[in-house]
Amino acid sequence: MLPALAALERAARLSPDAETGASRLARAAELACHHGLERQARQYARGVETAGLGAVGRAQSLWLHDLIPGEAAVGRERVADLCTAARAVATAHPLLAQKLLHAAAGRCWWQRAARRERELVVDTFRDLRPRPWDARDLAVLALTDPAAASLEAPPAASRPSGTEELMLLGQVAHLTGELQRAAPLLARAETTARAEGRHGRLPRLLVARALGEVWLGTRWSTALALAEEGRFIADRTGQADWAARAVGAQGILHALCDRPEGALRCATETEEAALRLGQSRHLDLAALTRAVAASGAGRYAEAYAQLRALLTERTAPYAFEQVWALAFLAEAAWPAGERADATTVVEQIWARNPGGLAPLPERVLAYARAVLAEDGEAETRYAGVLGEGAEQWPLLYAMTLFAFGARLRRRRRLLESREPLAAAERVFRSLGAVSRADLAAAELRATGLAQTGSEQVADGLDSAADLLTPQQLTIARLAARGLSNRAVAEQLRLSPRTVASHLYQIFPKLGITSRAQLAERVAPS
Repeated sequence: MLPALAALERAARLSPDAETGASRLARAAELACHHGLERQARQYARGVETAGLGAVGRAQSLWLHDLIPGEAAVGRERVADLCTAARAVATAHPLLAQKLLHAAAGRCWWQRAARRERELVVDTFRDLRPRPWDARDLAVLALTDPAAASLEAPPAASRPSGTEELMLLGQVAHLTGELQRAAPLLARAETTARAEGRHGRLPRLLVARALGEVWLGTRWSTALALAEEGRFIADRTGQADWAARAVGAQGILHALCDRPEGALRCATETEEAALRLGQSRHLDLAALTRAVAASGAGRYAEAYAQLRALLTERTAPYAFEQVWALAFLAEAAWPAGERADATTVVEQIWARNPGGLAPLPERVLAYARAVLAEDGEAETRYAGVLGEGAEQWPLLYAMTLFAFGARLRRRRRLLESREPLAAAERVFRSLGAVSRADLAAAELRATGLAQTGSEQVADGLDSAADLLTPQQLTIARLAARGLSNRAVAEQLRLSPRTVASHLYQIFPKLGITSRAQLAERVAPS
């Protein structure tokens, strides 16, 4: 790559006019960024800035400012500047205008821009970019209006092969919730980027793949490995934004895998990066991390408050993280006592999208409606969510099975509840979601199903299983972990008074007089 960059630099010096020379330097800066050569990219960008080319030169400098790592920490007013520059050069330099619009859309996404800024980009884009749209055009739309982008067909041209086209189409599918279409595109883009030495492109590909694996993967160890490599390369190539995004992905995975210390450490690091970079997008992953960690610890009210703050716009979920928030919001709503509020949010989103959504948002929304439904409607809705294709989304599949099984058990349909609860436990354990698997196992025990293997050994040691009912044993194990009555109640979807009543009966059965003695008699859940 260095010889190619030197050739472009030499060609720029020999160019017949300043505008041609600046364009060649801009191309050299772009290639240097793609290959992770931050120092060279800055050098070429300075050459463009000193060329003094009027509107074209200013447009190229604006674009390079957003392209080069570490140069993007400017306020939202830059979105309007980029759109104005795109209009100024659109006739003579349509490709540069397109790149400016992509930069503006990217800034909207990173900075969680308000509807006004997003609409400015979309309006400018529709004015300047006639159909048919290519991969970069669709990426502009996906970064600013994912719901609209999800309705657009991919370019009808030949099968995509280059790193940039594969990456852009993968980005579009990822942002619009079409993760099954995104996964092979991103994987192919990663392969070609490695082969071409485009190390500067790898962090965004690896992090997107890691986040997709949360929903598509069967083992989260793969997702963690992708996020870790993405962070390493982003750090080495000076891409602080993607390093922060990778840390946010690690935080989510640690929270889901019940590693609360690692999760909260990542959340704090991500929040600090958001403030330092002026990119509030990172705060969404940090909030999700804290919410999932709180849910795993049984603090559903805290989790609900974190998630609710991500869903202030009751239209189509604008961003990838808001789709996630909707799933975990529905899960936390019942034990947090927020079912009515959650139902309002979910039904408004449902009503405003009569034409349907992309696969992941549509399935998450259907799951949320099933979880929040009254008993009379719930079973039909669960049947729809668990229908054909449900197993392609392991995490959502297990969450649905657990919620359905737990509801059946609460309605005393014990035999029917065992199959979905057992299946949920298996999937959660395969993924690495320990606390969710344990909770499914606890619900399964509460149906009276006999235990096997290591669980029988543990029960033999403390003999509590012989003295307590299945539900009492579950409550005792949770209390032995140090959870308060309210936290136990939230995990098991009971009232704190019911938990206290059970503990009142448990103590004399075990021959103890205080909660402190529970851990000696009962193996904590």
